[in-house]
Amino acid sequence: MTPSFLFDLDGTLVDSVYQHVLAWREALEQAGIELAVWRIHRRIGMSGGLFVNALLRETKRDISAEEADRLRRLHAEAYARKIKEIRPLPGSLELLRYLSKIQVPHAIATSGRMESASPMLKLLQLESHVPVVTRDQVRFAKPNPDLFLAAAERLRIWTDQDATYARDELAAWGYQGFIANLTPECPWIDDACRAFVETLFAKPALELGRPIWGFKELRYTLSHALLLRALYPGLRVIHIVRDPRDVLRSLEDWEHHPHWTRRNTEGALRYWLAVANSFIGSNADPIVRSFVLRVRYEDLIADTRGWSAAIADHCALDAQSLDHRVFDKWVHSPGGYGPLDRNLLDWSALPASLRALADDEELHMVASAYGYDLS
Repeated sequence: MTPSFLFDLDGTLVDSVYQHVLAWREALEQAGIELAVWRIHRRIGMSGGLFVNALLRETKRDISAEEADRLRRLHAEAYARKIKEIRPLPGSLELLRYLSKIQVPHAIATSGRMESASPMLKLLQLESHVPVVTRDQVRFAKPNPDLFLAAAERLRIWTDQDATYARDELAAWGYQGFIANLTPECPWIDDACRAFVETLFAKPALELGRPIWGFKELRYTLSHALLLRALYPGLRVIHIVRDPRDVLRSLEDWEHHPHWTRRNTEGALRYWLAVANSFIGSNADPIVRSFVLRVRYEDLIADTRGWSAAIADHCALDAQSLDHRVFDKWVHSPGGYGPLDRNLLDWSALPASLRALADDEELHMVASAYGYDLS
């Protein structure tokens, strides 16, 4: 079986990590922020947005969206001045050439944006057929696997379209054919992608003695679920949706925490809208309904035993083995909030500027599809 390879860029194929570190230090100093180089270094690999947020947690400092954008711009400018110092890591050029020579598909996925990645890609002298996915092209940055899933999808499209001609010509003319290449089919690309996802989730779970694994992701839409199901036909999805007004009540409490700003609240509400909108028709589609169970949060806490049994049945688990004490510890209900020290305000007591975020026609439409009347 021919493998496929997905490569990161900075620190994997090119020796650019320390240039990024120094560029971030320069950008931070221009913004009047002092931070030790070692603190910057351990955050390298994140996208610019996540990186800025992480560094600001280190400094216990709040900045506006405009200041964050300025920091990213200053970093890009400083990094551009250091590009001439960067070289491919030893062996990377030879490896990429060899993979192309023996017709092994490979792609590059980087959390950097194209403006900073482009000069690095030129250093690697890539063949024209090598797919490249940058932060600009996906919704979520690392540690979410979106970059690598997108790169795998590029390989899959390529092998289903262009590569079919190569395989046909190879079969007819051998290696004398004009475009003859021994390129793998989609199942082999999928195997490589599964290996990556399982390294993130399945192996750590198994080390903890948990053979059944999964993950919680607040921002994944139905399209993400469908992409993962192509890799894992036995996938089961539990989509829990909540009244957006209660989401805002919870986020109002977060706004009293350090480093959580109104910009974060607005972003979280946009995620709610995108995810909820994507799952609206899931109950009507028998294929989607076979692996997606949709649950309203209010219904879940009203009948925890009933919904626990439904979730266990959906996931082919033993309902008796579930720990129902979790509902006493973590569930938000009118009766309390478990041991969490939170004092959520009633909707009418929220600041007018926060309630105004729910005054959106699309939000009203999507909420009504789940039985929430925001009028």
